[in-house]
Amino acid sequence: MSFSEKLIRLRKQHGFSQEELGYKLNVTRQTVSKWELGQTVPEMNKLISLSQIYGISLDELTNEDKLNVDNTTKKDDIKIENENKNKNKTKDKDLRKILIPLIIALVVIALILGIYKISNFRTVNKAAAEILTTSKEIDKESSGIFISFINFIKEIVSGQIEEQKEEDKQNEIKHYNSKFDIYSGKQYGNFLDNLLENVINNNKTQKEHIITVKYNQNETNIPEEIKTIKSQLEKLDEYEVTLDYDDNGYVNKVTIEFANESEFNQMKNDAQKNIREYDKQFDELKDSVQQKIK
Repeated sequence: MSFSEKLIRLRKQHGFSQEELGYKLNVTRQTVSKWELGQTVPEMNKLISLSQIYGISLDELTNEDKLNVDNTTKKDDIKIENENKNKNKTKDKDLRKILIPLIIALVVIALILGIYKISNFRTVNKAAAEILTTSKEIDKESSGIFISFINFIKEIVSGQIEEQKEEDKQNEIKHYNSKFDIYSGKQYGNFLDNLLENVINNNKTQKEHIITVKYNQNETNIPEEIKTIKSQLEKLDEYEVTLDYDDNGYVNKVTIEFANESEFNQMKNDAQKNIREYDKQFDELKDSVQQKIK
């Protein structure tokens, strides 16, 4: 399987559209499309992000022989397609549940209005007048039934509308949080660049859902100060990321704590320490020699 085909298959297996995946990676849908058409290849930081989103290693992602296409995979694809179809059918059923009672209510209301218009129309013919006269007593009993029926329809429609509003709200919260949730837990510093960039963009555009970033003694929601925190993170070190949520379920705080220093940075710090020690010993030797000369 080619790399571009693998990207298409992984995206579909996880139920992402090109636009949703691009949103998670902070790229455009056109960029994702070019990857899947084989016109371009993702940069290293995007490959790392893709491997973490799909829960596979970089080797599995980039090696064309690592991900085998078997019957199970094909069945998974069919399952995903069926699930999408079922979702569409469910939405159609939900729409019908709302529309059918609404249509019935409108018909009943039209009939009632028609009856009242007839009763107030002075030129009504004799047969209609007799019908209305005969139905006065019936109307007293049936009007209560009509009102109860209309109220019942209103309750059904209102309940379904409220359910739909709640579902839409939960989907909105889930979509908002998705671009931050994937960074929860241990992350490398270079991967946190994307997290903080998303927070910066959010705080510039989503004034109703401001996110605070805490690192060491710094705690801020100002984009310029978050950029300063971003510059302090070592690309290869590991950090622990914790997310807090407000009462409505939206992410409102990101806490970053140092976890582990990378081997490369350990070697660099050890080398710098040794250089300082050698410089100190050299200065001491130099002073000693100068004193002996004097």
